[in-house]
Amino acid sequence: MNGTATVLDGFTGGGTGTANIAEGGWSGVNLTSTDAMIKSLEMENTGGTVTVKATGVNRAEEVFPGLMPVNIMNSVWQNGQNNTESTNPGIAFLSRATDSRYVAPGDAARQINGAAQIAVAAGTQAVTLQAVDAITGALDICR
Repeated sequence: MNGTATVLDGFTGGGTGTANIAEGGWSGVNLTSTDAMIKSLEMENTGGTVTVKATGVNRAEEVFPGLMPVNIMNSVWQNGQNNTESTNPGIAFLSRATDSRYVAPGDAARQINGAAQIAVAAGTQAVTLQAVDAITGALDICR
């Protein structure tokens, strides 16, 4: 579960590797994410290496009522594939659509649903089926 975290309160360290974070880390209200699908984050200091990791994800249907591709959304976040810089354009789009740095929270479901309907509106399914039928027909001729 990838996510962008923001320290809200109590961070007194910084600079060149000096952070005042106790072993065991921070969690709860001290951290927040710009990604609406991230439920909880935890900051850990393990041997001087400070990391932030998502410790839970929200269900897409609860965060975005009326969202169509909920199974895809839930799968991407539950498997930790969400990444606004992903080389997979679909994952990058979904990750940015749920991130308030890119899309206003009230517009996320509309943007995602609109993108999900583009293929149908453009007739992509019919073109794909025609291409598959043409290949199948060509292979049948060769037999």
